[in-house]
Amino acid sequence: MKEVIIYGAGKYGKSLYNAVEEAGDRVLCFIDEYSSEKEFCCTKIQRVEELDVDKNIEIYISIALNDVSSIKKLLIGYGFHHIFVFEDTVKQYSTFLKHIVDTNLLWMSQNRSELVNIEKIKEIEHYFSDDSSKELLNKIVQFRTNLTYDTYVQPQLGTIQYFPDDIDLFSHLNKLKFVDCGAYIGDTIETVIKNFKKVDYIISIEPDKQNLEKLKNEIKKQKAEHYDIDFCVYPCGVWSENKILKFSSDGNSASSVTNDTHINTIEISAISLDDTLFGLAPNYIKMDVEGAEAEALKGSEKIITTYKPILAVCVYHKPSDLWELPILIKSFNPNYKMYLRQHGHMGMETVLYCVDKKF
Repeated sequence: MKEVIIYGAGKYGKSLYNAVEEAGDRVLCFIDEYSSEKEFCCTKIQRVEELDVDKNIEIYISIALNDVSSIKKLLIGYGFHHIFVFEDTVKQYSTFLKHIVDTNLLWMSQNRSELVNIEKIKEIEHYFSDDSSKELLNKIVQFRTNLTYDTYVQPQLGTIQYFPDDIDLFSHLNKLKFVDCGAYIGDTIETVIKNFKKVDYIISIEPDKQNLEKLKNEIKKQKAEHYDIDFCVYPCGVWSENKILKFSSDGNSASSVTNDTHINTIEISAISLDDTLFGLAPNYIKMDVEGAEAEALKGSEKIITTYKPILAVCVYHKPSDLWELPILIKSFNPNYKMYLRQHGHMGMETVLYCVDKKF
């Protein structure tokens, strides 16, 4: 038995705790710079500066980020030498992945039968226009089926999310008309402007009040530098119709529509893109709306069938999004070429890209 430290006391960190204990090792403590909790399972949660431990102890990072250089730099600065990133952690503790999936976070589910629908996976296999997408789909299916290190799907690094340079999505566009559904704090806006010489407008749709303040500040900054671009913010959600919805407002990228009632639940207005933006003829629509993608697409059917915009739709918020969203989009426009890319760890930031065949 050895003693280890876990960096990160969120859902993944707590899942790792269970895996470490099952392996016969002991968690000395958690390091978490932001948690308000003081302990988990009688194990302390501390800031790194509070630690008084042997600097040779192994630290396992439970946070699934593409770039953990800042975390490693922090730990090295405090004298720690043996730091293991997420991929190493997955390899070291064999049950870690299964415990993560048991959290029911986004695409994950304790009901393993929900993770893969073989019949519908076979239906969508031929939708994809390149080998990379087909191989990724197969890898995702294998991972969801086995949940082992050997089948773990690494993020596809080197491509920019929503603007992958290995797919010809934009060469036919003379001027971009961009609709950002789930704009968060405006973190996509600068990338849009950098990747396009000519931008007609950027419409940002975001319902979370805390995110909206940061979003508006980002737009204010961009307006000062790019006065020829029209910017517009819709403080609402997107849905299949104009409707009032219950919304979990947590001030983070995972705020979402919900049926639960708790302290952070509010009512928001939601719009159909067809009812609101049809006359603007958008040519690129991005959707990262925390599980509301199917409803948002239904509310965009007229735009999709008429203007055939490029689509970038997140397909990881629900287990069935992986197959149901491609099927839904194909029903609107059978001529879409489809591509699949995974930009994050643990199946996160998996995006379906669509561009009409005539382009």
